[in-house]
Amino acid sequence: MRYLIFCLWGLCASGLAAANPVDWHPQDTMAPGQWMLTGTSTHFNTGLDFTQGRDRSPSLRGTKSGDYRGNALSLSWQFHPRWAVRASSLGRVLEDVSDQYQINTWEASLWTQQPLQWLGSETGFARLSAWGNQADSLQSSTSKTVGEVVLTQSKIIQPRDQTLALQGGLTWSSSPAWKYHADMGLGWTELKYQDFQANGMRNGCEYQLQIMGTDVVGTRIDPCTVVGTASQFSTPLGTYGLDLQKELAWSARYLAWGGGLQWTNGWGRWRASANGQTWQRNGVDDIIAKRGGAPVVQQLHVRTEWMYPVSVQIQPFEGFDYFSSFLLNDLPMLYNSGTSSNFLNTYSQFRAGLRIFF
Repeated sequence: MRYLIFCLWGLCASGLAAANPVDWHPQDTMAPGQWMLTGTSTHFNTGLDFTQGRDRSPSLRGTKSGDYRGNALSLSWQFHPRWAVRASSLGRVLEDVSDQYQINTWEASLWTQQPLQWLGSETGFARLSAWGNQADSLQSSTSKTVGEVVLTQSKIIQPRDQTLALQGGLTWSSSPAWKYHADMGLGWTELKYQDFQANGMRNGCEYQLQIMGTDVVGTRIDPCTVVGTASQFSTPLGTYGLDLQKELAWSARYLAWGGGLQWTNGWGRWRASANGQTWQRNGVDDIIAKRGGAPVVQQLHVRTEWMYPVSVQIQPFEGFDYFSSFLLNDLPMLYNSGTSSNFLNTYSQFRAGLRIFF
């Protein structure tokens, strides 16, 4: 039964890649009153996964699980010489072996950059960001044999997460062409979901399975030709050592740190940054450890970007990202006691977009 629950949860953590709502490089400072509209298209598939992290997982190797395509639209406004705000909306399509999921993401942030001479720096910057992810449902129609039970379909209804992050850092320059930055940050994350359901086979009949408080309740789906089967059964979650609230609706905090550089020449602007994170989750990681698993508490994110200004108002860009562990910070709702091992795999992604200033 424990493995049955893991299979149900596992449908939503198949190595999916998406752009992190937080750009760890310092935000572009615009003229007072200026707006910036940014459109970004991000993709992940076998051809773009230069780390081949998906191939290291026997359950993901050779499948389309984790293929991703998404589009983001972001609007920034420099309402003060040293203050700006940003709002973003992202739509993502995630592929599984036989299913497709749609996740919607929102992001909002407040940004400031101030003159600050400390440790040789020229300016200091700070960003307060909030973002969240939600889906109507994450459903799997793949049939699975689990012990004496054949699981025919499963669904997580209205999974969602919310994150609040505070980032601060310093910037330096060695010449007009070369700029550098270092930053640190704190984040808080909370997960929620509405319901968790599935259909499965028991004693030759199909049952609708539903989590009811601390029990798994099964209701027979008629017609069933097997004589003597129960129309309903109930099994305590505690019998299998499960705690749904801790495993699917956990909260956490994390510490982040990083740095990067920027080089401007006749071919445009080149950026590279690296960000590390350490996570501390309530409940779920203790459960993973007790079951012999390895909680994923560290992530390294390396981001590169090349931008060429077609004009003062139009800036196309493209870049690659490397992640040491799937979507640990970007989509926390995918992490639970049944999917944590998938976050041990690396992945990469490609993105391209356009910035328009007006």
